[in-house]
Amino acid sequence: MTGFAITVGEQTYMCSGGRLATEINEPDKASGRVGAHDLVERGTDWAGPARITIDNEDVMHGRIVKAQPEDGDVALSVRSATMLSESLLSPMVVQQIDAREVVYLVAREAGFEPEDIDIHGLADAVAFEPLWVIAPVRGLSIRETVKVGVVELVPGDDGREMMLRFNPRLEAQFADPLEKIGAFARVAVPAKYMCEAEREGLDLIDDTMAWLTARLRYSWSHAPGGQLEPYDRAATLTVVERLPGVAVFAVKGVGRRWWRDTTVAQPTRDVELPPESRWLTPAMPTQVPLGDRQALLALHRVITARDPVQRVTALWEAIEFYLEDRGPEPEFTAEEIAAAIERATEGMTEGKSNRVGNVLRQWLNSWSPQARLQNVLADEGIPFTDEDMRRVRNLRKARNRALHGAESMARQDEIDQVIALMSRAITTRWSGSS
Repeated sequence: MTGFAITVGEQTYMCSGGRLATEINEPDKASGRVGAHDLVERGTDWAGPARITIDNEDVMHGRIVKAQPEDGDVALSVRSATMLSESLLSPMVVQQIDAREVVYLVAREAGFEPEDIDIHGLADAVAFEPLWVIAPVRGLSIRETVKVGVVELVPGDDGREMMLRFNPRLEAQFADPLEKIGAFARVAVPAKYMCEAEREGLDLIDDTMAWLTARLRYSWSHAPGGQLEPYDRAATLTVVERLPGVAVFAVKGVGRRWWRDTTVAQPTRDVELPPESRWLTPAMPTQVPLGDRQALLALHRVITARDPVQRVTALWEAIEFYLEDRGPEPEFTAEEIAAAIERATEGMTEGKSNRVGNVLRQWLNSWSPQARLQNVLADEGIPFTDEDMRRVRNLRKARNRALHGAESMARQDEIDQVIALMSRAITTRWSGSS
């Protein structure tokens, strides 16, 4: 096939032996061979988005699933819809639900945003209505309904009675773990789609669990109002948390309903690791430097977490531990800083003069984390692109917005690609130290 090209991130490669295959109800697949010499001067991050063009016309979007060096070439395999094929739904029970709403759930669980999902007829098939979101919790003994914020905590028997809405009743694998639950958390969420109600409801319940756990740690002798505060050490050791499982159903009437296991479903994947495996190169240091150790632990949290705010926060922890205190060389000498302070504070009161001096001493030789990262990557010979740095800046902005209480939703694919950048950084660093 002539004019067959594969674009990955910022790099486009003309391919020999290009093939494109499409089937009904199956992901599109493509393959082609790139000359290894074409990769010598311009490396590529294979984790980036891929695009197939034939004679400059877009014919497919997807991801590289294999890049295999062989016979002086690199054989590439591309597949579309990887977000769907690489994600799994946890076990669930659905009753009186339009099948298209389950398709919507699958798309959301795969990482698609609502504005990117268009399922024919779904918007007209479901109603906007208040929906109960109810989940089991532990760490609490509830005898009568207690309201915390917008969430209600109900006794175990009341929660189990609500589960009788399911007809036929929940199977043993779902119902049996609920028999000894002492409390449930429930909240009514107005929503059109059950998936969106579940997400918002679980966020509200998790907020409540976090608040109660933090509140139990209060150990000061006086309450904020000034009155003496009782103290019970046993209570301060208690963790209040949501347990796996969530039910969503209409507040009024007998309508659509589901019960889902909220444990993250992981595909069964094992990587073969023989003694000569490439995954063991470079060799892991016998004593991992403290900064690298904390960076790896934070990176592991990024990979296993689901919430984008938690992921981007942990990602920046990984970056900052990786950087330690390294950065560009200072631009200003101590004498230059002193002279700048003297000029800037002329005529000021002592208090203002001290404050200006402290600011200038702290910030004149300070660099942003993004600039420090770019400097360290370049210093250690780690390949990166302008697009890598753009993603890093975007995620820093997302992290800062979240830190200051603003709505922040980092893109999951951008997080994944900066994870790949950090994998490259630590692997290359250890390669140079082995």
